[in-house]
Amino acid sequence: MGAAIDLALVGGGLVAAIAASVLLRGVNLI
Repeated sequence: MGAAIDLALVGGGLVAAIAASVLLRGVNLI
């Protein structure tokens, strides 16, 4: 269970990081 939760947190973190980078790039383009 612990490993699955850790994987979920890491996956969510990667998704959040990608989303943040995309948003920042969009703001820079504007």
